[in-house]
Amino acid sequence: MRTVTAALVLLMGALWAFSNRPNPSSKVDRALRDWIQHPTTTSIRALIKVVPAAGPRVSRRLHRSESTTDFFPSTTPDLVVAELSATALRAAARDPEVINISTDARVKSLSTSYLSQDVLLATEALLPRTYAGENIGVAVIDSGVLPSGDAKYVVVTYDFTAGGATKVDGQDPFGHGTHVSGLIASTGATSNDLYEGIAPATRLIALRALDQNGSGYTSNVINAINFAVANKSNLGIDIINLSLGHPIYEPAFNDPLVAAVEKAVAAGIVVVASAGNFGGDPSTHVPGYGGITSPGNAPDAITVGALDTFQTVTRGDDVVAWYSSRGPTWYNGFQKPDLVAPGSHMVSDVPTSSTLAKSYPGGLIRTDGPIALMKLSGTSMAAGVV
Repeated sequence: MRTVTAALVLLMGALWAFSNRPNPSSKVDRALRDWIQHPTTTSIRALIKVVPAAGPRVSRRLHRSESTTDFFPSTTPDLVVAELSATALRAAARDPEVINISTDARVKSLSTSYLSQDVLLATEALLPRTYAGENIGVAVIDSGVLPSGDAKYVVVTYDFTAGGATKVDGQDPFGHGTHVSGLIASTGATSNDLYEGIAPATRLIALRALDQNGSGYTSNVINAINFAVANKSNLGIDIINLSLGHPIYEPAFNDPLVAAVEKAVAAGIVVVASAGNFGGDPSTHVPGYGGITSPGNAPDAITVGALDTFQTVTRGDDVVAWYSSRGPTWYNGFQKPDLVAPGSHMVSDVPTSSTLAKSYPGGLIRTDGPIALMKLSGTSMAAGVV
């Protein structure tokens, strides 16, 4: 009897130990789990959060498990950016020094096409201005800014599309960053002062993380945020604009992009993020919920939804735009967005040669010269107004 009892005790102990071992799949976000089950490519980019100082060791072990593993620049301590095969991803999930693994998702600009051809009003007519943004620096992390007479306050441009920070001349092959920047700080020169930005005296720091198609890796956006934090004083950065996002795949406190935003806020930078354009059915405009994108789910970001003003200066007809993402956020249930601002049919600058200008010519209202005027809608525009 004692022998049987002892055996049962040993068996129960073994079962308890097995049940309390970390489950490798619990370290992996939803997008990566889906990819493992239904792979559409031979490899996938991932953000691997490791215990302090373990990055080099984890990287070496990953390379041993799969010699073709590629690594990319990361300015976040204890965050390894790598392109992994399914074998390497499973090895990373089993690694005891790995805390969690997130997909290095493609973030995208959050503007829609030009929608309808309604009456055009100057942005400042919708929001009467009492302050022009003197002595304020805004880092616009987007597709870049093409300098023009309207963007006289662009002080510097860095490119992060290859991972690291490269100082470059102003450029914006997609056009979205120039449009958002114009809503913030256009001088109105292109439109004979009709479409002046909300704060035309603001200094703009252009940090390009999106490519010519308005898409970029999360890791590049994180590197741009880290750069803004590190250069807060010498570049005079007070605000970061993030008119971009990707779907939420995990709780906010596991999300490396959210962590970068929270770090920036802790450093004294105001972070303004767009809520997302997943607020309703595109055909019926029936509203839906839970459409907030990352990093709009960051607790300390000012998350902005879009208002449709119907191009009037009165507020009685204002409504939340059908496309503007509603909360609560997935996983955490945060009440987002924090506020709404005009985001529909917003007129601003775009490079005439940009992808946006060529793809949506119906939204162009002036095309002479290198800078055109274009009407766009989206929570990207609303975040620019804020």
